Amino acid sequence: MKTLLTLAVAFLSIPAVAQENLILRVSATSVKTTDICSNCSPGNAHESYWTVYRAKVRETLQGAPREKEVTFAYAQHAQYIRSVLKDFVVVLQPAPDWLHEKTAVEYVVVALDFPKTAVCFDPEYIQPQGEGDQGSNWVSNGRCLFRKWP
Repeated sequence: MKTLLTLAVAFLSIPAVAQENLILRVSATSVKTTDICSNCSPGNAHESYWTVYRAKVRETLQGAPREKEVTFAYAQHAQYIRSVLKDFVVVLQPAPDWLHEKTAVEYVVVALDFPKTAVCFDPEYIQPQGEGDQGSNWVSNGRCLFRKWP
């Protein structure tokens, strides 16, 4: 019994492995603003509201999306012009239950960029050095993802 208890305590003390972020190059197919405020408080002049995106997956830079199209929400205080939403890169994490229930999105954006040759994010979001996911045209240095040219 003592051994079983020791094993149980040892198992519970193992740190949780951080979930891999999903990094996708996407093209927005629809954009819908909501009235759900992400940071509303008295005196806050920079309120951000959740915007819901449906996007076609153009390329997977890290992780494995389940579908060719994804839905995600992004807390923003202004809207992007349509032309930049044709090609951008997002770092996605699963949406919290409360936001999924209100918007039906699968993911939330934790970082985004509009690439030409490179996108750089906080190192916590990018896997260590090496090639991108299978078939990807991107390579990582642990901080940035660089487009490979033929």
